[in-house]
Amino acid sequence: MAGPTTADFLAARGHAVTILTPSYTVGEALDDTLKPIILERLLTQGVRLVALHRAIEIHPDRIVAQHTLTGERATFEAESVVVASGGRANDSLFDTLRGRIAALFVVGDAVAPRRVHDAVLEGTRVGRQV
Repeated sequence: MAGPTTADFLAARGHAVTILTPSYTVGEALDDTLKPIILERLLTQGVRLVALHRAIEIHPDRIVAQHTLTGERATFEAESVVVASGGRANDSLFDTLRGRIAALFVVGDAVAPRRVHDAVLEGTRVGRQV
């Protein structure tokens, strides 16, 4: 989610954007209901989508990427680089409340950044336990 939404933000402000991803498709982990909406926004704004490429070198005017499967290198011109590497779990509220509340559980992105249905499933499981 971080890469495509960051690209959308930048493209909407008039920047030329290319997304590189080592995955088979850009936005591969996006929820299936959001994927077509976000990809349409990116494509209509002229964002270049480059799948199966991992950035291996960043220079002042270009990025060197390597094809994930073949190892072949490609160069992409770039004035600036934004690395969108996703989120990080934050369970600090759990640690703060531990021992103060009888039934306390960690679910969703506090466990690990994932899709919303993972959080809903975990919340449902906890709700049935209590």
